[in-house]
Order: sequence, then structure tokens, then C-alpha cells
Amino acid sequence: MKKSLSILARCLCLALAAWLIWRLVHRADQDVLSSFRQCLASPQGITAIALYFIVQLLGAWRWQLLLSAPGMPIPYLQCLRLTLGGDFFSLVIPGGISGDIIKVGAATAIHPGKAAELTLVDLLDRAIGLAGLFGAGGLAVLFLHRLLLAQEASAPTLTFAVVVVFSGLICALTGYLLWAKWPTLKTRAGIPKITALLSRMTPDFGKRLFGRFGDALSLYRERRAVLWETFGISVAIHLLLGVEFFFLGKALHESQMTLPQYLLTTQLANASAILPITPGGLGIRDTIAEVLFQNFGAEPAVVATTIPLLYSAILVFWGLVGAIAFAIIPPPKTISLPETQQGIPK
Repeated sequence: MKKSLSILARCLCLALAAWLIWRLVHRADQDVLSSFRQCLASPQGITAIALYFIVQLLGAWRWQLLLSAPGMPIPYLQCLRLTLGGDFFSLVIPGGISGDIIKVGAATAIHPGKAAELTLVDLLDRAIGLAGLFGAGGLAVLFLHRLLLAQEASAPTLTFAVVVVFSGLICALTGYLLWAKWPTLKTRAGIPKITALLSRMTPDFGKRLFGRFGDALSLYRERRAVLWETFGISVAIHLLLGVEFFFLGKALHESQMTLPQYLLTTQLANASAILPITPGGLGIRDTIAEVLFQNFGAEPAVVATTIPLLYSAILVFWGLVGAIAFAIIPPPKTISLPETQQGIPK
């Protein structure tokens, strides 16, 4: 019964994504195919396609840095293979973490007995990536606030952007400060009682699992520069995605929007794709991006629909490339325990 419900939920997610994409294609009418051809025939369109691959190269580098810090190194080619493969599985399996599950499973074969630690690194990679999204969105808001305030129609967009972006940044900074100060905070009045109560309520399996998470996370205390370095990489990734949208717009001869408007649209649209509703956020991201493009007065108006569709097509293309890379690049041999204990230099 449980398996049947899971299959039904997956089918519903796929159906929702297909319906949302069909709705956008239907609204764009015949302009979709001509837009695809126009994109492939222009230097700006080819650049946009290449930028997404650069984003994947940076994502694999970020993950490799986070793996190396606690002493679980994986060769860069394998990090790229698993990053591209994870993208593919995120497209075919609903939910934003489906690709991460595949990545962790494959990485566990390289570092046996490190499933909990590898899961933590992957969660940390996801969290830093999300913080980078809000960081890139914050930069776009700072560049845009005067322009948006001068456009009455864009005032709701500015309000929405400020709430989403800066709420995310505040949460990310609060989480980092709590982690950084935890060795001193845990001795403060009331904290030991709370932790003792939570410990009594947690089963033995959970205690062991959280204990391993805590031990792995504590290894980053002496290597905090890695966290800030990977945060910078994340900001660069999300800015590049905004630039990709910008080049898609120029390939379609969009004439009204500025680069900061593209950057802000990209961050808000990608933030909506975090929700595990459709595979890889397909359809959800496109719909939000369309609304934002319309709000910013994209011209000609049809590009508000065709640009997100082109971006999704690029995402699917590289997802298929990722599936091929995942299949043909052989996995490395298991790394011995002494090697897994070699962290990056302090």
C-alpha cells in the first residue's frame, strides 16, 4: 500500500510538471520552436548553454572541497560525474533531494561506513548552495532597489524579493552563528537541560546518527575558511545562472530588462524550485519566472514565456548528458581508511 501511494504521488508530480510546461508552451504558441532555433543559431544562446555546464563544474568543485575538509576526498572527475548524474535523477524523480540520495549512495561505495558523514556533507552542500542563492539575490536587490522603487508596478516584486532574500540570508547567518558559538552556548543556563531532555526522547539509533553528524560537523570548526570559500562559489554559481537567463533574453532580442532584473528573476524562480513538488522544479520555476518577466515588462512579451522554457530545455539537455557521464565513467576503487582521514591542510 505504501509503495502504491509513493508511485501515485510520483505520477502526480510528473503530471503536474507536464501540465505546467504544456500550459506555457500553449501560451507561447508557435514561438517556442522558432525561439529554440533562434537560440541555437546565436552566440548568446550557445553561451547560455555553455554557462550551465560551467555551473556544474563549480558545483562539483564546491562538493569536493566540502568532502576533503573532514577527510573524505573524492577525485574531481568523480565529483563531476556524481554531480551531473544527480542532476539527471533530480529530473526523473520528484523532489529536490532525489539526486542527492544517488550522490550519497555512490559516494558511500567510495568511503564505506561513512554514510552519515557523507549525508551531512551533502546536506551542508545543499545548505551552502541555498545561502549562495540568497546572497546572489541580495546583490540583485541592492542593485535594483532604486529602479524598482521608481516603477510602481514593480513595487510588489521588490517587497516580495526583500522578504524572501533577506529572510533566507538572516536564517543562514543565524544558523552559522549558532554553530560557531555552540561550544560556549551549550554550557549556558537551560541549554544542558534541553539537550538532556532531547537525548532521553531520542532512540539509541538516533543518538548514534546525530552523534556522528555532530562529530563530522565539528571537523569544520578548524577549517571555517572552507565554508566561506564554498559560499563564495555558491554566490558565483547563482549569479552565473542569472547571466545565463540574460544571454537567453539577448538571444531572443529582449530589449527592456536590465542584467540585475534577470539576476533577481533567476534567484526568485530558483528559490521556488526548492519545493519538492515537481522533478527538478520543472514547471514551477518556469511559471514563477514568467510572472516576474511580465512584471519587469519584458519585450517582446512572448519572451516572458519562452526564456524559462529555453532554460528548462538546457537543464534537461545537461541532465541527459549527466546520465551518460554517470553511466560511462567508471567509479573509482574504494578509498582506504587512512586516506579518508587526511583532511585538507589547515
